[in-house]
Amino acid sequence: MLHKATTFDPLVVPAKKAWEMATVDGAKTLGFADTGLLEEGQQADIVLWDMHKPYWYPRHNKLSQLVYAASSTDADTVFVAGKKVVEAGKLRTFDEEKIYAEAEACTRKLLNK
Repeated sequence: MLHKATTFDPLVVPAKKAWEMATVDGAKTLGFADTGLLEEGQQADIVLWDMHKPYWYPRHNKLSQLVYAASSTDADTVFVAGKKVVEAGKLRTFDEEKIYAEAEACTRKLLNK
């Protein structure tokens, strides 16, 4: 987070505010009026995190650990609009191996030009 580097103050943006900026404030910025919150009438995307990693301990402030230490690879299960799209850290809606192969093919094609 750049604010920490420029102010040398790790508390300049508390974890709760950073979370709000990434969720509800981000949704508003992108023009989504019905997302960003877990409440009735809102679109709900939910991530279940694998917290069994060294940087999740000690668990004195889980939100702070999520905001400042978690990795995208910690996302164990993800629901988007009520549909499970990630399970046990693996995409269920796309063929990952096919995507990797296509990315490699595109890269080779670009590099050979």
